[in-house]
Amino acid sequence: MRSPKISWSARCVAVLSGLLLGVAANAERFDVYPYDASGDCDEPFERMANALQPGDELVVHHGVYTQSCARSIEVRGTPSQPILIRAADGAHPTFTRPADRSEEHNNIEIVNSAHLTVRGLRFFGGSIGVRFIGGSDLTFEHNEVAATASSAITINSGDATRLKLRHNHIHHSGQSRNVATTGEGIYAGCNRATCTVSDSLFEYNHIHHLRATARGGNDGIEIKPGSGGNVIRYNRIHDTTIGRAFPCIFVYGNSDRPNLVHDNHVARCGEAIQVVADAMVFNNTVLDSSIAGIVSMPHAQVGAPRNVTIRNNVVAGHPMCVQIDWRKASKVALRRNTLRCAGSTAVRAAGLGNALVEGNVYTGKSDVLIEGLARER
Repeated sequence: MRSPKISWSARCVAVLSGLLLGVAANAERFDVYPYDASGDCDEPFERMANALQPGDELVVHHGVYTQSCARSIEVRGTPSQPILIRAADGAHPTFTRPADRSEEHNNIEIVNSAHLTVRGLRFFGGSIGVRFIGGSDLTFEHNEVAATASSAITINSGDATRLKLRHNHIHHSGQSRNVATTGEGIYAGCNRATCTVSDSLFEYNHIHHLRATARGGNDGIEIKPGSGGNVIRYNRIHDTTIGRAFPCIFVYGNSDRPNLVHDNHVARCGEAIQVVADAMVFNNTVLDSSIAGIVSMPHAQVGAPRNVTIRNNVVAGHPMCVQIDWRKASKVALRRNTLRCAGSTAVRAAGLGNALVEGNVYTGKSDVLIEGLARER
């Protein structure tokens, strides 16, 4: 009896499925355990991480991983077979530095990597905690970065795109007592757009108690000029006033794609949210900053504000709720914000005649009288 005929399309599906299964079969799981490499610097974690191939998974078990040399990983997954580095179930592995050499190197550098997820690890100490050098399609989630000598996380060496930093606990940066230091929580992009971070997501991070003693400051999340298409949302950021007093969120703009800043809760900042250009700032709760709530004005690296919308924010408890200089601005709007700075200045503004202003209410003093900006009753 002849075998049943199999259609050409069915044969193609079967061959393709076999190829895909063959590729998936090559992916492996590896397990790594704590090791003190402060003497020989041959850290198994670093060695094994750099050997990962598309689809591989490295499971990091509970304990302390330390070494005194540079710790750097460079791996590239694919869209269909990303690489995963994660904590073992229920584990809290901690990466650190020897106490007497904690500021000599960054805790870890992730270099020109792609389609990589890092999940559930703790990075304590180092000059910078986690430094991304270029890269694309990277996810950094459910990690803790703390007790760094300078900034906690930086993405400021080479262009980076499509990053996701989410559900991370970032705190107590800028701890160096040896030199003047900065202490940003997340620093993305470069001054004067010499590198950019684009189309990236920063969400559900808890960032707090950032210290700085140098001019660079201790911003919570800072998106430098030329970096666009980024979303900053659902973050809780507070206490960026230790040593210096810098914004909880600072977005420069100067890109053809706006950055979105929405639904964040920020408190006890210098300026809470500061934007210059190409930004939509909406649905944020902004409380108790030492300088001002929301600020938009020219900056040396960007120039005049443009393409800025500030709407539906609740701002309360500052020396100034809103500080604006839009005298040379274009395409700017202040809409439906609630500004409660009783006993202080609710609005200090210039150039609102260039803006769309509607539906705002305030408590406190205002140095402008304009339709769309009314005292709250």
